Amino acid sequence: MSEKRFSLKVKKEYLLIAAAIAAISIVALSSSLKPKNITVATPQAEQSDTEKYVFSLENKLKNTISGIKGAGNVSVAISVTGDVKPIYATDVKTVQDGEKTVTTSTIATFGGKPLVIGSVYPEITGVAIVAGGADDITVKMAILDAVTTVLNVPCNKVRILAR
Repeated sequence: MSEKRFSLKVKKEYLLIAAAIAAISIVALSSSLKPKNITVATPQAEQSDTEKYVFSLENKLKNTISGIKGAGNVSVAISVTGDVKPIYATDVKTVQDGEKTVTTSTIATFGGKPLVIGSVYPEITGVAIVAGGADDITVKMAILDAVTTVLNVPCNKVRILAR
C-alpha cells in the first residue's frame, strides 16, 4: 500500500511540473503573439523640406516607371545638391532724400512669421533606377525617356540597372 501512495505522489509531482511548464509556455507564447506597438516612419515625419521633396520625386518617378510595359519591380533613388530654400515676400520702400534715392527692403511678416511665397528647389545631381525589365533595351530606353522627361535632367545623370 505504501508503494501505491509513493507512485501516486510521484505522478502528482510530475503532473504539477508538467502543468507549471505548460503554464509558463502559454504565458511566453501569448506574450510573443501580442501585437506590438510598431512605429512605421512616414515620409513626412520629422523630415526636412529637402527630404520631403526628394521622397515625393522618387515616388512620382517610381509610379511612372512602374506603368511602363515590361519594367517590372522598380526602385528609384534621386540625389540632389543643396536644400529647398524658401522665397520670402518683401516690403520695398523707396525714400527720396534730396537728390538721393534710398531703397530699403525688409522681409514681410504675417502673424510674426516671415511670409513665404515660394521655394527654390535643389538641383538634381543623379538618378538611379533599378528595374526588373531593364535587361531589355526597349524597356531601358523607355525608362530613360520617362526619367529625362519627368525630371528634366540630361541622360548622363541617369543610370538604369537591371534587378
